Amino acid sequence: MFKLFKKKTIIPHVRLTGVIGNAGRFNKGMDLAGQQDILKKAFSIKKVKHVAISINSPGGSPVQSHLIYSYIRQLADKKKIKVLIFAEDVAASGGYLISCAGDEIYANSSSIIGSIGVISASFGFKELIKKMGIERRIYTAGKNKSTLDPFVDEKEEDIKRLKDIQLELHADFIKVVETSRGKKLKDPEKNNIFTGEFWTGASALKLGLIDGIGNADQILKEKFGEEAVIKKWILKFQKGREGRPSLRESNLPGTVADPIIEKIIGARIAALTSQELNQITYAHRLSMSAENILGLILEEYLAVNLDEHGWYCAWGGTVKHVDFVHEGGRLLQIKNRSNSENSASAGARDGTEIIKWFRIKAARIEYMWAALNEICGTNCLSEEDFVDFVQTTITNNPGCLGVEQNNPWS
Repeated sequence: MFKLFKKKTIIPHVRLTGVIGNAGRFNKGMDLAGQQDILKKAFSIKKVKHVAISINSPGGSPVQSHLIYSYIRQLADKKKIKVLIFAEDVAASGGYLISCAGDEIYANSSSIIGSIGVISASFGFKELIKKMGIERRIYTAGKNKSTLDPFVDEKEEDIKRLKDIQLELHADFIKVVETSRGKKLKDPEKNNIFTGEFWTGASALKLGLIDGIGNADQILKEKFGEEAVIKKWILKFQKGREGRPSLRESNLPGTVADPIIEKIIGARIAALTSQELNQITYAHRLSMSAENILGLILEEYLAVNLDEHGWYCAWGGTVKHVDFVHEGGRLLQIKNRSNSENSASAGARDGTEIIKWFRIKAARIEYMWAALNEICGTNCLSEEDFVDFVQTTITNNPGCLGVEQNNPWS
């Protein structure tokens, strides 16, 4: 579809980083819900035969680790694509479990690899609350509902129950590693591979936990040549997606008002005081910033609603002059207002037709949602729904507005 990648080997490169399961608005961890879209895109690029995944994680949730592992293998098996895993600082515990989704695993000689085990840790506060004069009160329905309560004495049956669960999880972990590494593993029992021990990348190579030493750029160029298109597209997409309004912390308005504007406004309304003139020019700057934020929220609104209809957002400008790409090959460019298009974005790419849509006709307030519903084959897009989406976004994440405390009215 795009001549940019013609006759070049393309290796999409995805980075998975952070504590597994510790994901959310204020956390930088990862779970399947947060990584599913980027993984799907990486495996959906036409004619791709290999996908590279860099991992930097000490582990975390066994459930999310297994979900991410299973999803990568599901995509790889369905598309018949080989997966190359690259461990960065650490791929331990759940991080190593995800690494086992790779057909080949590489690491730096100093990377931390392994820790194939299960851990559960807590504190006992019984004596502390006793010294503080605090009385513990707890009421349950179900005799085991307060299992391992940190404010009472441990019970042997509770510890046994926890150990049984840990052994089940450990057995699942071992099965994944054995399935992935097979005969590559060097005497697991003798070398304590499944005891929770961890090693450097150099030692992990000797034990068969990884296949080689090296970083992603180095290994991919060795395998596919200097001309291979490595990681730029997919990493740019990932960075753009992670910077969408519902997640981002926007900078304060950076545009500096042109001093001549003040002179023109002052001449048109001679009665303005210097303070009022300052407020007007500041408001103009604020309005331009708000227009930019609105455009970003519009893009996210459409990304959320069009994904199930086969339209995917080209986050991070991954496709030049295009905002959305349809799985059938159509290209869509969106604007907030009909008078906001610039000369660069008006261009077509290599003669390819780009469908253009704008939300509002500038000459008169006329919303164009019906036209977009027709283009995309949907009936779910409307101004009312978009207004609700904007309100929800700025309410849940006011940081996306770049709120400025010092202004002419403060």
